Amino acid sequence: MTGSIPHDASVSDLFKGQLTRIFPETAPDTIQKAAGALSTVEFVEGQIVIQEGARSQGVLILLAGRLGIFTRDSNGHTTLIRVVADTGALIGEQSARQERHFTNATVIALTPVRAALISPDLFRDLLASDRKAAERLNEAGKTQALEKLHALSAELSDATRVTDAGSMTPRQFPAGATIYQAGEPSNVAFFVLSGSVNLHPPGCPVPHETIGTGLIFGEREVTMESPR
Repeated sequence: MTGSIPHDASVSDLFKGQLTRIFPETAPDTIQKAAGALSTVEFVEGQIVIQEGARSQGVLILLAGRLGIFTRDSNGHTTLIRVVADTGALIGEQSARQERHFTNATVIALTPVRAALISPDLFRDLLASDRKAAERLNEAGKTQALEKLHALSAELSDATRVTDAGSMTPRQFPAGATIYQAGEPSNVAFFVLSGSVNLHPPGCPVPHETIGTGLIFGEREVTMESPR
């Protein structure tokens, strides 16, 4: 990411306009203060804006340019999920919203890109007090999760040579339910559409990893044809 660029009054007005659109129930004085905390960042064509697995640096509001959202397979190859070109589109908002430590997609500038950067803490503070914004982002998160699910399904189909890997079955688990245990056969992988899943080492009550919305788990054993 390039260094932040100082912005003048016209850019501050642009920031306020975008924040007002994203957070429609937030008070104008709060928007004014938040706009002053934003910075402008620029990326050249081909530059990696967000690297999958890296720590999130914040949420981007696209001001100009086109971005490609990619998922990375187990071999490190990237697959394009979608192109983002709409002014005001958010990038990295789901990671910030769910307080993920690491990003789960790679974002590459397809053209020269200019964006506004919001810190994760500021973004969550604004979201916490704006019901409409939270509802909108929740729906957007489901759509993004399904996009990645289809890409991962295709990868699993190639890896396991199962031609009907696109046949996905929705499952719902109550809080505290055991999804699978160590030693069981591994004939399916799981993709989290909502909520989160804790992974525990055998016999340990403390989880070593938490899997959130938009992430897959159990796929390694499936592709290796090994028990859980």
